[in-house]
Amino acid sequence: MWKTPAINFALRAIALLCLIFGFMAQAIANGQVFTHALFGIGYGIAAIICGLVSVQSNYANKTRRWWGWIMTGLGLMLALSCAVQLPSAQRRQTRFNDMVRKIDEMRQAKPTPNNALEPTATAPPVSTNK
Repeated sequence: MWKTPAINFALRAIALLCLIFGFMAQAIANGQVFTHALFGIGYGIAAIICGLVSVQSNYANKTRRWWGWIMTGLGLMLALSCAVQLPSAQRRQTRFNDMVRKIDEMRQAKPTPNNALEPTATAPPVSTNK
């Protein structure tokens, strides 16, 4: 019924987009590695599901089924690699967030000096009368 060649193509395209977004989330270096690992797991699972559904269809020929299997394998690799790094990613993200919080507290406690020109004391005028 709903499994047509266009649906299979759309499922493979969605799996590819999930893989691209999942791997891109791992490449972002803003200190939130645990959050990015969770995104990678979600995108990997979505790629696995879309790949497997496109393989199971009656309309998928042998060549196109390989694309579904490849998407499934890459999605599995993404999800597993993100799941393996979760414990260390949580520690790194916690340390990073604590450090950012400490820096913000230090900035609020000791504001930077104002570098504006201020009048300064000068020596008394020298008298020229003798």
